[in-house]
This record gives sequence, C-alpha cells and structure tokens, in this order.
Amino acid sequence: MVAGNSVSAANAASQVAADATPVTNAVDSYSANVKSCNGQLACVTRLDRNVAATFSTFAAQLRTIPMPSHAVTANDALATAVSDAAGSYAKLGAASTASQYISEASSAGLNQSLNRVNQAYANLGTALGA
Repeated sequence: MVAGNSVSAANAASQVAADATPVTNAVDSYSANVKSCNGQLACVTRLDRNVAATFSTFAAQLRTIPMPSHAVTANDALATAVSDAAGSYAKLGAASTASQYISEASSAGLNQSLNRVNQAYANLGTALGA
C-alpha cells in the first residue's frame, strides 16, 4: 500500500466509495436473490460464492488504494473485515447439502461480520474526513 502525507484523503475516499459500490449492491440485493433461488441449494451457494468474490475483490482493491498515513490503520482494518466477510460467504458457498448449509449459516456469524465491515467502513470514512 502506498501511504504518506502527500496522498489525498479526498482521492482515497472517492476510490474507496467507488470500489465499495459492487459490495453494497451485492449485500442490498442478497435477500431478494436468495428468495429468487426458490430453495435451490445450488442457486444459493452460487450466489454466496459470487458475493464472496465481490468482497474479495474489494479487499484486494482496498490494499492498493493510496492512503494518507493517518488512514492506513483504518484501511487495513476495513480490508481485514471485508476479507473475513468474504470467507463467511465462501464457506456458505462451499456447502454441498442443505444440512451443511444450515450448520454453516448458524456458525458463520454473517450479521456480525457485516456489522464489522460497516463499522470499519465508517471508521475509514472518519479517518479520511469523508
């Protein structure tokens, strides 16, 4: 990651917001997309794998966005939270039976993971003055 005082917080905030858009869209449409799967496990796990890939892409993007030095720690925390969320969705996407999916869903802590992403995103926004 590029860091330093000469890096623009506004540019970093703009890039983070742009890169976050696919994640926001994936999370916002998740419930409706799951419902449209009509209980078909293959459809739901494919959706979970796609969401995991979206989160993973965002985590990788976060690690390449130039950050002002005072925002590096907050950015690292967000990248970690996003990676963790990707892992939760990936575990759901790897389920091969309904009982395995249900078991994974109950232990994945997906809501807590998403709450950590939201909090880390807010913290980065504060650090960037956005």
